[in-house]
Amino acid sequence: ATTSTTEGGFSGTIDPSSSSTQVISAADSPNLGNATVSFAPGTFSSVTAVTVSPGGALVSQALASAINIDAGSVVEASQPVAVTSDREENPLNPFSISIQVVGAAASLRITGDYTVVIFYKAIDYASKSIVTGVIPSTEIAYVGSFATFKTPYLGTYQAAFVEKPITVAAKV
Repeated sequence: ATTSTTEGGFSGTIDPSSSSTQVISAADSPNLGNATVSFAPGTFSSVTAVTVSPGGALVSQALASAINIDAGSVVEASQPVAVTSDREENPLNPFSISIQVVGAAASLRITGDYTVVIFYKAIDYASKSIVTGVIPSTEIAYVGSFATFKTPYLGTYQAAFVEKPITVAAKV
């Protein structure tokens, strides 16, 4: 992806004819969770401008309850990151997001007392609805302090530590 800095974030153009993975990186931006977003070939059907910017905070006990999950205590584990595009359509294939787990939350992961999950609020253009959900720990890979996961939706994502393990995806 050709990446450029935008007000408060980073943007890139994803070319559907590319035969390699295209990446938009905010690796030097703590306010964006040092996020990296990767698009495999065929993610979009046409040239698409994608922006990675700060998102609104998602992690809360109220959100966990709204999704109908029993998470116990919930603690923010990353900056919220919004991934948006200039097209009102869902990606054809899931893409990957990598967000840095930071602060006191990182030490919670080390002790094993809490489990990392990803809360999200996204747009499902097919149904023209807002989808709120959680990506369970079983669908998150870790490299150092980064949590990496796949998603089929454009939207806002934030890592959280939860007291009770969540092993199945949930959404409303």
